[in-house]
Parts: sequence; structure tokens; C-alpha cells
Amino acid sequence: MYFDKCILCLRDLDETSSPEHIIPEYLGGRLKEVILCLTCNNGIGAKLYAEIKFDAHIRRAVFY
Repeated sequence: MYFDKCILCLRDLDETSSPEHIIPEYLGGRLKEVILCLTCNNGIGAKLYAEIKFDAHIRRAVFY
């Protein structure tokens, strides 16, 4: 599947767009697709990480 616009903000994807892990790599995700512009990709990653980094269940599963 090919996307030419960011699925969140609908900006055109360009050379700054990078493959997004559908499930974050640090949670075991391997599937990647270019679906987000750089701004949205960075914002989503930071927000998700901020919300789960202190979750004891996730830390135990990923880091131990």
C-alpha cells in the first residue's frame, strides 16, 4: 500500500517522511509503512513513549 499524504494532518509526504512502526519497535513491532509526516511521527512517538514509559507491565515485558 502506498500513501502520498500523512494520515493525521493530510500534508504531502516527502523525503523527510520516514517509515513508521505500526506498533512501536520498542514494543516488538516490526511492520513499517510511511504513513506519517515527520512532524506527526515525532509527536506520536513522544506522546506514546511519555504515556507508557512508567507502566510496570510494559517495562517488565520489554526490558527484562
